[in-house]
Amino acid sequence: MLAEKLRAAASSSPAWDVANVVYQGSPINLFYVGAQESTPTTVFFKPDGLKMYITGDSATARLYEYDLSTAWDVSTAIFARYVSIFFSYDDEPQSIFFSPSGTKLYMVGTFSNAVYEYDVPLAWDISTASYAQTFSVAAQDTEPRGLFFKPDGTKMYVVGAVNNDIFEYNLTTAWDISTASYLQSKDFGAQTLVGNSVFFTSDGLAMYILGSGNTSVYRYALSTAWDVTTALYTLQSFYVGAQASFTEGLFFKPDGSKMYMIGGTTYENVWQYDISTAWDITTASFSYPTSYYFSVSAKEATPNGIFFKPDGLKMYVVGSSSDRIHEYNLSTAWDINTATFFQSGYPISPVDDSIPRGLYFSPDGLRVFFVGASKDKAFRYGLSTAWDISSRDTVQSIYVSAQTTDPNGIFFKPDGTKMYIVGGSSVFEYNLSIAWDLTTASFIASKNVSPLDYSLTGVSFDPSGFKMYVLGLSGDDVNEYDLSTAWSVASASYTQSCALNNMSLDPTGFYFKPDGMKLYVVSSLTDAILGYNFV
Repeated sequence: MLAEKLRAAASSSPAWDVANVVYQGSPINLFYVGAQESTPTTVFFKPDGLKMYITGDSATARLYEYDLSTAWDVSTAIFARYVSIFFSYDDEPQSIFFSPSGTKLYMVGTFSNAVYEYDVPLAWDISTASYAQTFSVAAQDTEPRGLFFKPDGTKMYVVGAVNNDIFEYNLTTAWDISTASYLQSKDFGAQTLVGNSVFFTSDGLAMYILGSGNTSVYRYALSTAWDVTTALYTLQSFYVGAQASFTEGLFFKPDGSKMYMIGGTTYENVWQYDISTAWDITTASFSYPTSYYFSVSAKEATPNGIFFKPDGLKMYVVGSSSDRIHEYNLSTAWDINTATFFQSGYPISPVDDSIPRGLYFSPDGLRVFFVGASKDKAFRYGLSTAWDISSRDTVQSIYVSAQTTDPNGIFFKPDGTKMYIVGGSSVFEYNLSIAWDLTTASFIASKNVSPLDYSLTGVSFDPSGFKMYVLGLSGDDVNEYDLSTAWSVASASYTQSCALNNMSLDPTGFYFKPDGMKLYVVSSLTDAILGYNFV
């Protein structure tokens, strides 16, 4: 009866409904495009900064258009439309370019190793685009990645991944690629083995190449404008690997005060960088949020789990780089920006596991649980003083390898009679004949949640047990399930999800505030905790 009341109460408020999850930290200098394109390869902006375009080499090979309510601020982007004009000609589009008028569109693809020209009768409206003609660049490189045109349309540049060169072409008729002819090239292999994108300043005296091999942007000075053979590396570079390990597309605001990079598979974001000295990439910076965001990098470089004391005045984080559980005090309950480090627990690996993941405390604070990926076990530490991680006195563990050899998250029914562990693409349910005693656990059932996610890192339930939430790396999202039988994973059916990629990359742990009005997510990429509100 109580469970039914809890379920009814939850359904009448935004609490526990992931459709209502909003990250409100500011600023957010990135925009997630994974909802449209899983393997983005390029980004391009309209000259006024009010439209953004991306494409990718996923199976659909679509071109996407976004509207920005604030010019050049990617956090204000809203998806507008897509077209499938590339697929019939090349289903591996790598880069796009618009003429300044917006009436010509160009794409370079690696399937046919060619540049394609499209007419856009209604400027910048991709729904009006139609194919015009093709120009092959296969004689120069069989894996063209980047594309750029001189502002007057009389020169075209292609970056190739096979020869690690940038190739320069002359066009006798501006913007007409049928009049293009190869002229010369410049090798950039000394800086990066694979160049994915190229960009020039408007005067043609500086060139930037984005390398995927070293995940950096490199600047070259041209002694003769637009002549790539005169390009010399200026020893200026900017590392973007801190944001994405797969770097694909590069773009600059016309005044050189902002740089944009799009990440490929896994990190499907457009990242926005501020450049304090125009065009000087050594002065580029990416700003992480100033609110709803708490870095734990000073203590843990690979955070894998998070838990809060029920009153919201203590936060605990576990990770594998420090091999410890860390305890933080919050001066304002549930406000992670007020967190301060208090203490660290004993090292975990000497006797237990070198890859601790997931974190859970019993309601009285006298037992703390986690799973270990190197020994495929669930562990329990007894605490002689409630919520004091330095007071560990007993250790208990059980193998879960019969169910998963990659345990990542752990959760318990509030009375301690059920335990849930995630690994791979499944949630595993166990009964405990003695509450909170791991040695009495027995496996009951499992729920496979692929293809929604196949790399789970966390699991949680609402207080009624009729809702289950799983966190995953492959989708960078939280997926919500309804359970027809409370606490029974076998009865779970998918209902909805919320993407976290707008900020939380590589989510490895999460925690719901007991009233279901806040969500906290661990980002192993940024080594931070991010707070989301239910609105």
